[in-house]
Amino acid sequence: ADVCLAASEFTRQSLVEVGVPSDKVCLLPLGVDLADFAPSDRPSGGLFRVLFVGGVGQRKGVKYLLEAYRRMKAPGTELVLVGPMVGSGRGLEAYRGSYTYLGRRDQRDVVREMRRSHVLVLPSVFEGFGLVIPEAMATGMPVIASTHTAGPEIIREGTDGFVLAPDDVDGLAAKLDWLATHRDRSAEMGRAAAERAHLYSWDAHAGRVGELLADLPTPIGGHADG
Repeated sequence: ADVCLAASEFTRQSLVEVGVPSDKVCLLPLGVDLADFAPSDRPSGGLFRVLFVGGVGQRKGVKYLLEAYRRMKAPGTELVLVGPMVGSGRGLEAYRGSYTYLGRRDQRDVVREMRRSHVLVLPSVFEGFGLVIPEAMATGMPVIASTHTAGPEIIREGTDGFVLAPDDVDGLAAKLDWLATHRDRSAEMGRAAAERAHLYSWDAHAGRVGELLADLPTPIGGHADG
């Protein structure tokens, strides 16, 4: 290939590590439909709701999230898992009673769950991008994502979320505790996240594609026609 597109720096670096020349790999983050994932105000009282959306398995770091949630000290919290179960699900048995599992949901239901929640966590071990990061941010809540996602490029540390190593269980528990006990600050971060998400709209994505194409050598690969 003359050019390889990577949706995150983690993906770009993964390609470089297996021998793809770094000058062939271009960073092109994905976009989100802001019309579907519009912001809304979170309930200021009641349970502090921690949300996970994605395939419920260890590639997404679900065990790390469950362990971190168990170590939280803040009272009045709830952990909700949304997405298809990966494998048998036997690994979740040890955490029974610690979470609510809603299973696979369509996009409308996912948006509704995002708007009812206070923080989204994506502690993936390996993730090409993590579209739920800008989607959740667009609905107006902070996101805690792992360094193995597009989180480092999207999330501004302490402004609209946090980025941690996938297996930093104690760090994740501490961030969740902080958000749960600083509801006003958490809401401010959610508003900042909604503004940040505009940089990852599909319109913004189209603009980045145009810039990338304009910067490519012409012709690519020696093809002068087409």
